[in-house]
Amino acid sequence: MQTNSTINEPTPKAPLAEVIQFRQRPSNWREPEPYKNLFERHLSDEKHLNLQQFLFPQVASTFFVRVTDDCMRDVGIFAHDLLIVDSSYKCTDGDIVVCWINGELLLGALMTKGGRTFINPANDDFAPTEVSDSDEFHLGGLVTFAIHPVVDRLGQAF
Repeated sequence: MQTNSTINEPTPKAPLAEVIQFRQRPSNWREPEPYKNLFERHLSDEKHLNLQQFLFPQVASTFFVRVTDDCMRDVGIFAHDLLIVDSSYKCTDGDIVVCWINGELLLGALMTKGGRTFINPANDDFAPTEVSDSDEFHLGGLVTFAIHPVVDRLGQAF
């Protein structure tokens, strides 16, 4: 059985284009009721979608990591996904987090049980990692979004 996942170090923050042109919807478009106004909350007056505001409103506490394996496959996070992580949130049981244990960057679901802390994978091929008192442990932040490629149109090697 493999140990819990490691992921690459956070990528340096790069400037992001603030606004992306939002395509007009067809005139017969009807938004499902639960999603009503989901995107409108993130549109500027000029009807542009602000991805920065939508994906990481807390810019100062947000960083990115690239996943290297499928340890979280059962919750829809796969190798090569780009994760958006926000360190400003208080993480609780069940949250998907990025953390460092003895210098190793790990991805998993945070669990505490009987005073013990675990980072659990979402794939039976991987074993949970227990955080012991002797471990150097740092909780990096809460995974807020996972972005994964659907089609490799750019010819990039993942």
